[in-house]
Amino acid sequence: MKLLEFDRVLETLSRHAECDGARGRLRATSPIADRQARALETTRLRESIARESEPGPWCHVARGELALLLEGGERAALDGPALVQIAEWLEAGESTRERWEDTSQRARHTALATLADGIVPPPGLARRLNDSLDGDGRVRDSASPDLKRLRSELAVAERRLEARLARYANGFGAAAYVTRHGDRFVALVPAAGFSRRTAIVHDVSASGQSLFVEPLEMCEDNNRMLELRAAAFEEERRILRDLRAAVLAAREPLARLEAALVHFDALRAAARWST
Repeated sequence: MKLLEFDRVLETLSRHAECDGARGRLRATSPIADRQARALETTRLRESIARESEPGPWCHVARGELALLLEGGERAALDGPALVQIAEWLEAGESTRERWEDTSQRARHTALATLADGIVPPPGLARRLNDSLDGDGRVRDSASPDLKRLRSELAVAERRLEARLARYANGFGAAAYVTRHGDRFVALVPAAGFSRRTAIVHDVSASGQSLFVEPLEMCEDNNRMLELRAAAFEEERRILRDLRAAVLAAREPLARLEAALVHFDALRAAARWST
């Protein structure tokens, strides 16, 4: 095989694949010893070459590798961005199955149609993930009524506190303004002549000419804002835990879905290379 430069052929083949899994599968390809398995794969390849010459896509994949995302089982680190990737694979599976619902196409390419029948996305999981997460993996307001309420209350609390602080800062001249120190809203005011008994001094500017202060009468509002932010964060964590549990419960069908799509992509890559 080395004398035949089979590895170079496989490397060239792999460049036509669209997903990492298919590229890895092609690079690891070896001759099929079993006559029946070889005949089936040859039929699939022949149908792939024919299908690739026809218009329209017939296979969809997504970025990354599902197997790597789910590696570790119950200890798998599935954060928001990882869950979005899983949703993309589920959508790719659904799209590929839809492509193979056409009866005339199935009749022309029966071996590929049978392979497509093995793509069975867990019902409702893609929609649940997409309804709960945006494209960056951030939990949507609509993920739960409690989260929507908490974020709304937090936004109102922040606007009101910022407006109060702005009016407070205006009393110290044009150089004073509202900013944040850590998680709290504060005002930057001139240090000269400032009465320390009326506010909490959180920090001093690099020049020493200004102070980051929190008026005592606004401490309760800042505390309330922190409580709302913590409650919203905990609700986000709960939603992500529930989504993670749903994905882990579907590990086996997800693995089968990825295997079928990777197989499709590898066949498509070989068909592209052949032409």
